[in-house]
Amino acid sequence: MHIHLHGPLEKIAQKEIQINVKRAITLRRLLELLAQQYPAIAPYASCKTDIDLSAHLMAYKGGRILKINDTVENYEKIQLVVHVMGG
Repeated sequence: MHIHLHGPLEKIAQKEIQINVKRAITLRRLLELLAQQYPAIAPYASCKTDIDLSAHLMAYKGGRILKINDTVENYEKIQLVVHVMGG
């Protein structure tokens, strides 16, 4: 699976990550796997609801926003975007 990180996530991990999964996994599980390699992602992996996750991070697959329990496959491209804050 190809994961493209945007914004501040590029600084805490790397811009592009490749991971392999044997079967479909939920977005929640994907974030947990990423957090094992990149501890700075752990706060996003601990989100329990779509509302909680969307307050901090948006995940996209094929231009569609993913919910926390949506599944992703090994062949897919996922975009992760952290909301930019500040003034």
